[in-house]
Amino acid sequence: LNADILPFESSKFNADDFLSTCLNLLANASSTEYDNDDTQANAATHKTNKNLSVAFSIGYVTIVRSLLGFREDDLMQMSTLIKQHHVMDHSAGVVLPINARVLSRNMLPFDLFLDEFPTSQLLVWTGHGEPP
Repeated sequence: LNADILPFESSKFNADDFLSTCLNLLANASSTEYDNDDTQANAATHKTNKNLSVAFSIGYVTIVRSLLGFREDDLMQMSTLIKQHHVMDHSAGVVLPINARVLSRNMLPFDLFLDEFPTSQLLVWTGHGEPP
């Protein structure tokens, strides 16, 4: 599941709505999709583990011309959302898609984030025609 859920300078996207909707859809899907040979005894285990194959690729609306890069506060907002919604407990984890130019301006907040969520990953990207 992929969305730019937090603003990096400006956005009108509601991160809580996105995460709540996705997690509810996953919970509903896993509660109705059982193999014919599943018994009630192992249904709860099946329901718990099914969503562990879905990862959240959640990032920031990015302006590549930003001069300063991400701040600790930016990553703390993401950390708070992940904890509030128990994303790590109900999915395969989190991938943070981050623009390479913006990341290069300040990598420390991402070190702290990866320390807090060691199974998460960074997807560092760049686009055609970006300014140097």
